[in-house]
Amino acid sequence: MCRLLSNFEFVCAELISKKVAEAREALLREFDDERLHHQKMMSDYARLQQRFDNLQVDRASNTDVVDGVYGGPIAP
Repeated sequence: MCRLLSNFEFVCAELISKKVAEAREALLREFDDERLHHQKMMSDYARLQQRFDNLQVDRASNTDVVDGVYGGPIAP
């Protein structure tokens, strides 16, 4: 009876080890996927922020030209 229990414990320990290894691999894959997604979002954010900054600079320079040409007093 003791030998049967020992064999059962061994099989259970192997099964648990296998399940833990599978769960660890799944978590690592999920972590890598989330990391890649985060990196892509940060890259997109930086690109959009640069685009926004460029548009603000363009807008400011266009406003200066418009103000200088049309915004000043008209000379007689």
